[in-house]
Amino acid sequence: RWRTKQNLDYCFLMMYAQSKGIYYVQLEDDIVAKPNYLSTMKNFALQQPSEEWMILEFSQLGFIGKMFKSLDLSLIVEFILMFYKDKPIDWLLDHILWVKVCNPEKDAKHCDRQKANLRIRFKPSLFQHVGTHSSLAGKIQKLKDKDFGKQALRKEHVNPPAEVSTSLKTYQHFTLEKAY
Repeated sequence: RWRTKQNLDYCFLMMYAQSKGIYYVQLEDDIVAKPNYLSTMKNFALQQPSEEWMILEFSQLGFIGKMFKSLDLSLIVEFILMFYKDKPIDWLLDHILWVKVCNPEKDAKHCDRQKANLRIRFKPSLFQHVGTHSSLAGKIQKLKDKDFGKQALRKEHVNPPAEVSTSLKTYQHFTLEKAY
């Protein structure tokens, strides 16, 4: 039942945002993003050779990091509202593409090629899911986007000027100043 409400929430958000900009991006509250993700997304959208795309994907997980043209939101919302009780949003998105371009008289490969023109994937992923609590009671969510890559454990930075001291003895050439 929570997916039904979630689908409706997405629809209301899309309807509200439709007149606010050129693009609509769906994010979640339990993700981390790569630096400069917004400019990367905008540049990728502007570099598309055709305006025929419907979804630009910046993560392979579910509904995270999906970009739509605001002009397409009405169609997307109408479709979701028809089937919001039946499937989760990411499945409905795939079904929209199927309805738009797949021909029952053609094979699955043809369908996949046609859908690939509407759904374009950016790599590497710009978003990683970090949450573990699922909306489903008792379920632990461990989804990770393998295309996101590993985050550096050490981030380059400049420490402010400081005088540091310790009672520890220096080991080989490892001094406190080098650690700071």
